[in-house]
Amino acid sequence: LGVPGTTVSPAPAALPGACRSDLLTVDGSPVSVRVTGTTAAALAGSALSVTACGPDAHGLTLQAGSHVVLATPGDGTGLDLDQLVLDSAPGGGAGATVPPLAQLTPGVPGVAAPTPGPTPEVRVLSSSTTKMHLRITGATHPFWLVLGQSINDGWRATVDGTGHALGTPMLVDGFANGWLVTPTGATMDVTLKWTPQFNEDVLLLVSALVTLACLVLAVRPRRRRRAGGDDEEEPPPAVVAAVPPPAAAQDDLALPVLVSPFADDRALPLWQAGILGAVCGLVAAVLVPQSVFAPVFVGIALCAAAALAVPRLRGVLGLGVVGFAVGAMLFVVVVQATHHVVPAGWTNHFETANVLAWTAIVFLVADAGIEAVRRRRS
Repeated sequence: LGVPGTTVSPAPAALPGACRSDLLTVDGSPVSVRVTGTTAAALAGSALSVTACGPDAHGLTLQAGSHVVLATPGDGTGLDLDQLVLDSAPGGGAGATVPPLAQLTPGVPGVAAPTPGPTPEVRVLSSSTTKMHLRITGATHPFWLVLGQSINDGWRATVDGTGHALGTPMLVDGFANGWLVTPTGATMDVTLKWTPQFNEDVLLLVSALVTLACLVLAVRPRRRRRAGGDDEEEPPPAVVAAVPPPAAAQDDLALPVLVSPFADDRALPLWQAGILGAVCGLVAAVLVPQSVFAPVFVGIALCAAAALAVPRLRGVLGLGVVGFAVGAMLFVVVVQATHHVVPAGWTNHFETANVLAWTAIVFLVADAGIEAVRRRRS
């Protein structure tokens, strides 16, 4: 420091290597370790050797299951433990003492890595967003097949020809799906499939069939009731004009008339309104995404019950259908215009639109249910 008359002793060539219990814990219990190496390496931030010592010199005994290994922050101890190797003998017993490996860091003990076998070659035969066909050649030992998609149990890997499933994917590289594969031959084909897509395809097919049914109902010939209750084809327009239908069929053939939803004057008893409102709320709890289901289905239940008990409030349901549907569309447009979401992550940014759309559907179902109940009562 330049203080006259003072001298600084030269640093020792090697670290003292004292046994310390303030650098590492396992499951909350301190572990005694010794840090050794040259002073020059320590000052340069190079690697130092860490070995167990004192009461833990003979190793740790860990039971089956998960364990938490924590290193103490270096700003309080002066040392950062950023890499630890835990080794044991085959069968789980204590490992033998490992001699220093010169090819790693001179003078630093380490654990010898197993000699890897030849790396298998993976070729993608075909690929889509939900399925991949792979051909693997050159595998002579068990190996890890890694799919660079976020870990998810929805991915299924099967060996072609045998139909053998490789089981639930394991976490690899901190994010990816991995399967431990035992080769069945010099060449093997594997199919990776995103299984939730099947449910999506079924729902798309159902939607298409419902749309087709609506088109058929829209264009099919209208039928009217005979006096005896049987259906018959509606006669041509000229006959209709010449022979008016019976009075009982007037309602069936009447054209739609616009009516204000606030003009309804048919009310239900409060207890019936409460029961039907609760049913509407339960429907909402099933359909609306779970992230916000509580306020949504409670709100829908209250609106439905109020519309049944106070007829002039039924218009709230109709306004809710339009409001939430338009809100879903506007949300998508505004988010896309302001954030320019890329196609790869497009759907992840519009969960709110999904909630709004489902809420509009439930409001529509509630309104239709109220209409059916009131018609039945009248």
